[in-house]
Amino acid sequence: MVHPFRIYLSIPHGKMSSYHILYNPLQYNFMDHLSSGIIYPEGLLGYLTRQKASVVNEHNYLSYLNFDSSKERANRINFFPYENYGSYYIANQICAADPSSRVILADGKRRTFKEIILSERSKPGIVFITCMSTNFPAAALAAIVLNRVNIPVVLGGVHVSLQPDDVDTFIRKYAKNSRLVSTVIGAGDSGTLKRIINDWRTNGLMNVYMGGKTIEDGVWGCSDVKELPPIRKKMGLTLNPIKLLLAGKTRVNVTTPYVGCPHSCKFCSIASLPMLRRKFHARSPKDFVEEIREVQKDGVKLRTRYFFFYPDNILLGGKTLDGILDNIIRSRVTMNFTTQVSIEIAHNEELLAKLRRAGASCFFIGFESLDIRNLKHIGKGVVPLIEHSGLGVSEYYARAVKKIQDQGIAILGAFILGLPFDRFDSLSDHTGKEIAEFCRSNNIGLQSTCITALPGSPNYVESQERGTYLYGEPGSVDYFLSLSATDLMESNIELHSLVHGSPLVTAYMAYDCLVQLYSKRNSRAASYFMADKAWKARTYSGSLSFWERLIDTASTFGIQRAMGAYVRFYDSLVRSRRGYKGIFERLWEQERDPEIKNQFADFVSSFRDISQP
Repeated sequence: MVHPFRIYLSIPHGKMSSYHILYNPLQYNFMDHLSSGIIYPEGLLGYLTRQKASVVNEHNYLSYLNFDSSKERANRINFFPYENYGSYYIANQICAADPSSRVILADGKRRTFKEIILSERSKPGIVFITCMSTNFPAAALAAIVLNRVNIPVVLGGVHVSLQPDDVDTFIRKYAKNSRLVSTVIGAGDSGTLKRIINDWRTNGLMNVYMGGKTIEDGVWGCSDVKELPPIRKKMGLTLNPIKLLLAGKTRVNVTTPYVGCPHSCKFCSIASLPMLRRKFHARSPKDFVEEIREVQKDGVKLRTRYFFFYPDNILLGGKTLDGILDNIIRSRVTMNFTTQVSIEIAHNEELLAKLRRAGASCFFIGFESLDIRNLKHIGKGVVPLIEHSGLGVSEYYARAVKKIQDQGIAILGAFILGLPFDRFDSLSDHTGKEIAEFCRSNNIGLQSTCITALPGSPNYVESQERGTYLYGEPGSVDYFLSLSATDLMESNIELHSLVHGSPLVTAYMAYDCLVQLYSKRNSRAASYFMADKAWKARTYSGSLSFWERLIDTASTFGIQRAMGAYVRFYDSLVRSRRGYKGIFERLWEQERDPEIKNQFADFVSSFRDISQP
């Protein structure tokens, strides 16, 4: 019997593979290893693979790409069925750039390197890796393994564009053949991908490629892209007929009409990109609607009805947005969509009504804080409007929220905990309580996060200049490990005295406000409130059909209820389990303030894993 890993030895030298892999790694928890002296990369590969580090070779490399799922750090995809749009977009770009090859998507869980390579009985031509800062550690370790067996790797994504030196420090330095490691800084546009494919087939890859155009027409629907299996949500045992109906049948499709953001919020990594690289780019309204039509070619069903539009702020579209919405309505496209938008949308009631007619069911809005001083500190663009109104932040937001909800559109509000004017007086009295009450009284959902210095953001640059970054200098192993915590769920910079300078306090406030808001009673009340609003404010398809109006209403009700998953998401991060410590236990052990440590002792003990030896 031939050993399954030895099939590669029979591949003729120089033979071009007929497929590429587009890899979007999962996030893994490395925070327990901070300051442990763990050896990079061997020690981390041993941690992720549960085997002793040894020389990676043709016979064993697949086992070093099979990362231990128990080390996975929970992320939003575990709880919300949203795919990474960038992966699908780039996969289609690659497919167009190299029509002779297929593109197979992998994430290491729903589809692994091992199952792809054994199924194809050959190595891939190129492994393209897209990464945010949170999954860059997994991307780097996988790239090192792939390089050891001469598989070319091309890395791109937000982290690589903002911190390109990290590729040299954590990948090329340990590469057997550094010429097989390439990066794309900026967009993976069609011209850039064509150059990469041509160089791979002829002269070899360059170290760096510079991309420019971030969104283009026609980058969808390639039949040679093998998408990931659908995200399966565990519904559990239930007698709820709605849950039974939706289990395994609903999918949120992702797409974007345009990208680019002119704002410079201090907490956002996009703000550090040169203006040229965050320039507004749009697809044509016709192309955008044709992609939606392609998704719905077999009819409007639960798996093809729901969409998430990915622009940083839908409001930035101007006339392009008007054209897209007019095209959706004119084409009688039936769908319900969620999108990100700034609160200023409330001042344009005509556009707001048109968004609803086109199918808008939920807006994701960054409120960030209820304190004007905090909003000024982070450079929030809405500050002049609030000051001009003569209202306090809470009242200004509440009035804007009502205008949006009156159009039948639910709201998921994002807030940041740990800003300079937030406060913590006790477990039952802190800024998070005020945020929860604001959300409850205005019937909106809540995504709470901690102030985090995202690599490349103004906050990050400032933290490096002032020495306030908590986990090591760039290039250090501790810095590399701490990238796993850049998911906004815990702070990685020194905090101010009103929150006792404590990352534990900010993590607690972010968690507690979710628990306070998403009680069953509050969640149901908000859902029924929004269902009533949705029933009265009809979409275009809802105005033509009683059945569509009913589905629109049920969709808004379901979206509002689904927001409660943020509690389960955060709970999975703060609670310890066999394999690693949760955020609460780890931060409590690191806490330097004896008063805070004592105050949280009993609370944190309830989040420990009692099964640990």
